[in-house]
Amino acid sequence: MKKKNILFLLLLSLILISGCTAEETSVNEEIEDTSSDIPHEEKENVVSIKEVVLSCEKIPDNKTRDACYMSLAQAKKEVSSCEKITDANKIDDCYFYVAEGKKDESICDNIANSEKTTLCYISVSGVKKDPSLCANMTDENKKDLCYAYVAIRQKNASICDYVEYIVEKNNCYYYVAEAKEDISPCENITDSRQKDNCYNSVAKLKKAFFPCKSILNGEKKDRCFSSVAVLKEDVSICKYILNGNRIDDCYNSIAQSKEDIGICKTVVNAEKKDRCYSSIAQSKEEIIICENIVNAEKKDDCYYYIAYSFENKE
Repeated sequence: MKKKNILFLLLLSLILISGCTAEETSVNEEIEDTSSDIPHEEKENVVSIKEVVLSCEKIPDNKTRDACYMSLAQAKKEVSSCEKITDANKIDDCYFYVAEGKKDESICDNIANSEKTTLCYISVSGVKKDPSLCANMTDENKKDLCYAYVAIRQKNASICDYVEYIVEKNNCYYYVAEAKEDISPCENITDSRQKDNCYNSVAKLKKAFFPCKSILNGEKKDRCFSSVAVLKEDVSICKYILNGNRIDDCYNSIAQSKEDIGICKTVVNAEKKDRCYSSIAQSKEEIIICENIVNAEKKDDCYYYIAYSFENKE
């Protein structure tokens, strides 16, 4: 099971790596593609930059030179620059990025590290959004990872059906639901706790309270409503919370966020209501708000804090 979880963490790292690679490549391409639109008097600077990039072999420091070839390979999407890199790990990374950039899984065969080779195939499958590449994998663990990655990239929960191992199948539905910001993939999750977490995650991503209604665990459901209410600064959502203390916390959080003492009036618990008024009074530095505090000691503390604040400003 631990090995499976590690594999899914690798899947998530692939998503992050892919995003970063795409961003870096697009920047390099943008420099080249837009150079023809640059005024003639500014082109000399652009040409000089290209000359530096294309003259990587003149860089004496190995690490810097390797980085130069890596950037060139990503920008040009060609493997010849990868072959000039001296660091073995960086060479593999270079082939990985070029394979992903060109959407060509055959380039993955140049990678020496077998684990990276497999991840390269998985990554290209995801970029191409082609689950058929996963079917050719003999290692069931990697095949599951591949299907899950493609499913997330495609935002297509039906591809998760091909994942054999139930834990990773559930993870697949979960991350597709997050990617789509849609609760329907959550319905396929067999683990009740993870299903509740899935609804909760989508609710917060969408800043919508309706997914919270599908949560079975009462405490998690309350937390979900509270989180969305605070995110939206919408006190009307607090009324869906069943636990009285958490309702007060919901009102309190929104009142402080909006600096609205009118919301403090809806707080039932006397101590929390006083804390609500005190927090807003201190935040706004309005001593008159302290008058709403019932507890004499807390009221004095409120007066003292604001008076002390004014004193230090003088």
